Amino acid sequence: GGVCRAVADCVMEAAAPRAEAGETATGEAAAGEVWDVVVVGAGAAGLCAAEYLRRAGVRRVLVLEAHDEVGGRCRADWATGAPVDVGAGACEMRLARRGCEHTAGGGPMEDGKELEAELGESVLILWEETMMELLGETCETAFGFLSGAESCQRSPRESTLPALSATSRHSSAQNSRKCAGHDSIQAALFELRSRELDAPVHVHPEEREVYAWYEQLLKLACAADLSAVSLHSLRRYPATRRPWNAFFGWIPPLGIALELHRIGRRLSVQTGAVVTKICAHSNDGARAPLTLTVWCRPATKEVARSRAERQGREQSQCSDESSREICAKKAIVTVSVGVLRSKMISFVPELPQYKQTCYDTQLAMGLLNKVVLLFNRVFWPCDRDFFGALSEEATAPLFLSMARIDPGTPIVIAFVGGHQAVQLEATDSTVAQSSVDKIVDDFFDTVGHVRSDELVAVSVSRWHSDSYIRGSHSYVTTQGNGHEAEDLERPIDDRIYFAGEATSSTHPGTLLGALCSGVRAAQRALNEPLDDSKLKSLVQELF
Repeated sequence: GGVCRAVADCVMEAAAPRAEAGETATGEAAAGEVWDVVVVGAGAAGLCAAEYLRRAGVRRVLVLEAHDEVGGRCRADWATGAPVDVGAGACEMRLARRGCEHTAGGGPMEDGKELEAELGESVLILWEETMMELLGETCETAFGFLSGAESCQRSPRESTLPALSATSRHSSAQNSRKCAGHDSIQAALFELRSRELDAPVHVHPEEREVYAWYEQLLKLACAADLSAVSLHSLRRYPATRRPWNAFFGWIPPLGIALELHRIGRRLSVQTGAVVTKICAHSNDGARAPLTLTVWCRPATKEVARSRAERQGREQSQCSDESSREICAKKAIVTVSVGVLRSKMISFVPELPQYKQTCYDTQLAMGLLNKVVLLFNRVFWPCDRDFFGALSEEATAPLFLSMARIDPGTPIVIAFVGGHQAVQLEATDSTVAQSSVDKIVDDFFDTVGHVRSDELVAVSVSRWHSDSYIRGSHSYVTTQGNGHEAEDLERPIDDRIYFAGEATSSTHPGTLLGALCSGVRAAQRALNEPLDDSKLKSLVQELF
């Protein structure tokens, strides 16, 4: 389709040699050379930090990436013959259709039947009020995409569901204070659900199903079972960017992964470079340069051939397996919480205890996997972008159709989170295949189509199995205190800075949070005041 042709043009442009002299560097450091800044990780945060430094006139900036390609948790899958977003974040839903934005539409379905508008609205209001109780705030439209409404104040619902009384609202404030964040979201929801849905009023079974579906969407947004996620994971978001809102946002027409490849071409990036140690020694009271120990590993033959065919030689790649040391005045570390937790990188001296506690116990990596389904034709409604699976037994509660974005494209993306996502990565191939088969059945059941031989290919993202990421994005555990982002972001000795979605106090767990954290780390490295206007202008220009 049109998007695929545009992507092909983009790839050809990326493979073409640059005309600007000096803009593409090999990333190879001469013996004894000291870089101004070394950025560890070429994901959204790392590339954004390096690009900001480049624009600020810092010439000696090196980006080290453990993977064979840049992009980090932003990745496009080509298994179906077209680039499909399989990034570790939730798929952004205000999608671009041939360069023109349109608002995503859709909702929960069962056996091909859409949810009745009145029923959906009544449960939507209940869910919003449930979230309001958990957060102790005024009601706002959390799932505006269902009804197409903007965030607004809501009056108490008028349906078969029991209205919240003044007494209930008063107890909500008490409950909010009692649930200081150490309680899990599931425990808090269970208490509220038992009061709301088990009230002595008739509640239709479909209303319970829809309410449970919203809980499943929240699990996707948190990328973890709600029993493991602290209420702090909800309370760390600003009101306009709750996780059930942040789940849907915006992406460029060609996808984030290819845009990041474009940014990487302007920078000195070395792929296949695994940082294993960062030393910050001092000599006789004077600061010595930071020393980063890097294990270089060659790219696999498949990756090398794929890069040559699709993207050209964008970054330098270690040619032989070896270890070496790189010196730098400053370093920006953008690796995931999962990598920090694994102790893959050792710090000398050790990081402060508060920071270790932050990524060892207070934060954890959630798991959101995407299953790309390629069919031989489009047999589902093309007037909607996504379909919600109402069945409580559904492995994937949400499906995104690509047929409306690029007409005629028979591709569907299933979203799977929590323990179901873990099963997709099971070492037992039988368990993994059973999960995939269940997802395919869920989709056929949701759109009301008898399963036949339309399925052509399946591709599954496996973010937990990626040893250089170890999950999709962070969440606050029940041992957290709500200040994890600030603790993780805090620099060490004004020489080692930290960035990534987990360090964002305003947009954690999102691509935007990663981008903004990279700019903030670069501003700190330059000893600049934190300027949100520069941050916004750069992000808008790049994407």
